Amino acid sequence: MKNKFQKIIKHLIGTNHNSLVKINISTQFDPADITAEAVLRNLNSAFLITLAGESHTLYEEARQYLDIFKDREDLSDIPNFFNYGLDLIVSEIERLCSSDKDFEQKLSRLNEFLEDNDKMSSRMEVIEHIRSVFFPEGLDICQNREEKIPKLRERRKINITKLNP
Repeated sequence: MKNKFQKIIKHLIGTNHNSLVKINISTQFDPADITAEAVLRNLNSAFLITLAGESHTLYEEARQYLDIFKDREDLSDIPNFFNYGLDLIVSEIERLCSSDKDFEQKLSRLNEFLEDNDKMSSRMEVIEHIRSVFFPEGLDICQNREEKIPKLRERRKINITKLNP
């Protein structure tokens, strides 16, 4: 399931010009740019590229970029957080697939849909397939915005009782 998940992420972030979210993560990753803003952008891009797995053309370079910054005292929290997140996300997906066969089937169907759909169906159809796995409570939200958004906000409301230490 890890490979299917990584392929889905690769479709989401794209490799060159074909990102589903219309943000080209590959072009945002520019390790030669060392300005403070660029380093943060590059760390974020490296995380997403690494999450997409070894089949992404920039995987090795992104992995190395995260490793370079993990020992820098001024920035070590960010790559360490991302590296921890990489392990956590993949293990959570694998655990969920083991315990929830319906989720596993949805993930497999999404992967097949994206692989078989290089020409891409309507943008809305693609979005609905992605939502069915990662945001099922958001299905059909675009068709019934006025009705669904307040209900969704109410279900997701949290009460903050104290600061996070």
